[in-house]
Amino acid sequence: MITLRKNIYFGMIVVLLFGLLAGCGSNEKAASKDNGHQEVKIGWQPSVETQFYVAQNEKLFEKNSINPKYTKFTAGPPMFAAFNSGSIDVAYMGNPPAVIAMAEDLPVSIIGVEVNSSKAEGLVVNEKSGINKLEDLKGKKISVLRGSSAEYAMMEGLKQAGLTEKDLTIIDLDVTTIIPAFEKGDVDGVWVWDPWVSKLETAGGKVIVRDGDIGVGASGVWVARNEWIEKNPKGVEAFLKSLGDANKIIADNKENSEKILQEALALEKQEAASVLSNSEYPTYKELWDPKYTFSMNSETLKQNEGLVKVLNDLAEFLYEKGKISQKPEIAKHIDESFVEKLQK
Repeated sequence: MITLRKNIYFGMIVVLLFGLLAGCGSNEKAASKDNGHQEVKIGWQPSVETQFYVAQNEKLFEKNSINPKYTKFTAGPPMFAAFNSGSIDVAYMGNPPAVIAMAEDLPVSIIGVEVNSSKAEGLVVNEKSGINKLEDLKGKKISVLRGSSAEYAMMEGLKQAGLTEKDLTIIDLDVTTIIPAFEKGDVDGVWVWDPWVSKLETAGGKVIVRDGDIGVGASGVWVARNEWIEKNPKGVEAFLKSLGDANKIIADNKENSEKILQEALALEKQEAASVLSNSEYPTYKELWDPKYTFSMNSETLKQNEGLVKVLNDLAEFLYEKGKISQKPEIAKHIDESFVEKLQK
């Protein structure tokens, strides 16, 4: 009789527990919907993606029915494994890792261009180095991260100056070590991107040339998993709309945007102002313009111009340097449909 009573009590407890779990499940399901909000797993890295910082700070993702989950990375390549595991749906990265991802045939596509950083990347030199133009690099010690967009731009700059990499000493330094090396005089100059350009200026450096000055296009792009794009087109559109809304805020309230950027990247006030002024954040209408440097217009892409040409030129460089084993089909990894829709 006691055993029977224990079994009944145990059964009641099990039923109650299942009821509570079921209730929790229902609540979690409701929370995941959150009045139409859907979860988007966003990968990011400290760079000049001001639209992203503003969207995050101003809760624009939430206002566009997105429940954002953020994962911070220190570089683009580590995002590849996260894409493969489904740990992230979309991520910001520079052109080189985007091209490498394409060359490795990662199932991802570029869905938008966040920033035109052609003026936010360049050569910063020590004022005592005697470098006033590209031709003065002969015999100097210059730091650049190998396989980066900065190296690509530097090689183009050397070519235009009638020099080769044999005419100078190139030191491969990670961005985290360039400022101490610069301040100690271990290098005469650094070819790098913002916010490091602006930080080096604060450290007493002067900019000699920027990528845009020598006709090299640099940008930061948003890359997304193809499966996520196919299954959540509304989520993709809402994500990009949030960035577009942030772009309007940047244009309308520069001072507040500088403060957000300053906090996001731990910059001095003047550094944040410099980064923002050096960066161009294209609207979707501009991205759809066939004449724009990073155009995502369908017809432009078919003609291997716009964004395709910029990335193809970079892919050629990375292939020659042995950074990729094959040249990717760039156009296959660009989904311009959302830009087309949002630019209207």
